[in-house]
Amino acid sequence: MVAKGDKMKQDVQKISLASLACEEMSRHPNDQDAAVKALVRRLRGDPALLHKVVREAIYVACVETIDHQNRRIRNKILYEAMVRGDTHEAATALCDIVKMTLFDTPMTGGKRLGDMTRPELLACSEVYRRQARTKTHRARFLFALAAQLPDDKTSCEKVISLERATAILNETKEEA
Repeated sequence: MVAKGDKMKQDVQKISLASLACEEMSRHPNDQDAAVKALVRRLRGDPALLHKVVREAIYVACVETIDHQNRRIRNKILYEAMVRGDTHEAATALCDIVKMTLFDTPMTGGKRLGDMTRPELLACSEVYRRQARTKTHRARFLFALAAQLPDDKTSCEKVISLERATAILNETKEEA
């Protein structure tokens, strides 16, 4: 059993690409190519580690994007308040109130909704439509597979042939 203090340490420790790169650089001082190759081999050889690293990288990228947008908004508010002659306290209070608006929502590709042009909005809309169609089809397919199972314990591969599963996949796709 993991002690409470140890569990907290595990939760706090994040595996980042930067920390792994630093480890490899310490093993291969003055040879960046060897360190990169070793890191790639290490990640390819451990899918769980690769998953953790990518997950953390995505989280960091999202946080940095949101922080960047928040700083941009704050700077714009402060500048406009200065131009109007507002006090620094009033401008700061306004910044705290206006942390994020609908237009500050990050869209696919990381761009702010408010900065998107008509073609970008239409392209983004199409991405979401395709995702919705795919997810709706997957939901219908899984529901149809579940209906074929005799009970809650039997796995589908034991009851349904690959050919039948493929047929169900195709049948549910046509319903879209």
